[in-house]
Amino acid sequence: MVRLLCLVLCILLTGCWDRREIEDVGFIVGVAIDVAGSKDSSSAEDATQAPEGERTYRMTFQQVSPSNIQQASGKSGGGQQQAYWNISSEGNTMMEVVKFIAARSPRVPFFEHQKAVLFSEEVAKSEGFRELIDFFIRSPEMRRNTRVYVVKGMAKVALDAAPPDIKLPAFYLDRIIANMEKSSRVIPESQLGDIHERMLSRRSFTALHVVPGKQDVSIVGNAVFSSEDNRMVGALDGEDVEGRNLITGEYYSGAIKAKFRDGIFTYNITKVKSSIELEDPTPENLKVTIKIKVEGNISETFEQADFFHPGVLEELESLIEDELVRLTERAVIKCQKEYETDVLGLSEYLSKRYPKLWVSVKNDWETGMKYFTKSDITIKPEAQIRTSGVIIKSR
Repeated sequence: MVRLLCLVLCILLTGCWDRREIEDVGFIVGVAIDVAGSKDSSSAEDATQAPEGERTYRMTFQQVSPSNIQQASGKSGGGQQQAYWNISSEGNTMMEVVKFIAARSPRVPFFEHQKAVLFSEEVAKSEGFRELIDFFIRSPEMRRNTRVYVVKGMAKVALDAAPPDIKLPAFYLDRIIANMEKSSRVIPESQLGDIHERMLSRRSFTALHVVPGKQDVSIVGNAVFSSEDNRMVGALDGEDVEGRNLITGEYYSGAIKAKFRDGIFTYNITKVKSSIELEDPTPENLKVTIKIKVEGNISETFEQADFFHPGVLEELESLIEDELVRLTERAVIKCQKEYETDVLGLSEYLSKRYPKLWVSVKNDWETGMKYFTKSDITIKPEAQIRTSGVIIKSR
């Protein structure tokens, strides 16, 4: 009994075998990937000799400087230091670059707190994108909720863009998206886990599309990736994303404006419900109708009118429906005719509701016979104005 007790105590009192002191850990919170040799991609301070012959990438890691975080968030004045260190190296593979970084960093790179993976458009459109993102998906240290961004221009520039009061640019990017989670101009499925699932199911996907400035970053839409080779084929801008989200029912909040007589008015959308109906299941002549019902309020108007008059609200609702058709048809044309990629949710609808039909068309949905591009998509909107918000007519 005594021996058993001693054995149990030894087990309970044993320390963690893989414990790491925080001072020895290099927390990587963001990674930016550019093509080596691109404009402004080289720097004498952080360059590592890249292998010759094969396509090489320049990767920038944003590593937290623990000793500077508290100082960076303290009182303003001289002597403050950055709370992070952007260190870059070049290589053919991610593991190769990680080894280069580890050989130069005083701390062991650690990725479990990573918030952002950024690819330049040049990388996103290259054949190597699939292999690069595969590293992040495979690594046990990577979190599946890490957001993926495509940067217009150099990706590493976005790892330096942040307002003065933000200590870590990678966290700044994550905070922007958190503020826009209910935005009508952001497609929510832009995390590593979402992209992995869509790649496995051979479906097209999107990633957040950003433009960096000197002290801020703008979310301008979503980059679109083809299911065929997982390469970026184009981008949906703000209105395209808005139209796409109306189609899929992922339009959480937003406002649209339309011309009303000699002025304009703004319609604040509070509720969206969309449904897809298959009218003709013939693959060569596939016809679907997308019904979109929206509810909302008139938030402002620059035209005097009596909103209590029966015909006025009907006129406004008709104008709103016309704007809904414009936004959604714009998104359909972009996806169906220009990019030939289905990020509208039609493949999910068919696979769930008509599995036998989907099995027969899935290999030719975006390639081969390209049934998606040939599908006849009709939009039927219905708008309701719940409140007009008027005091005296429209003033």
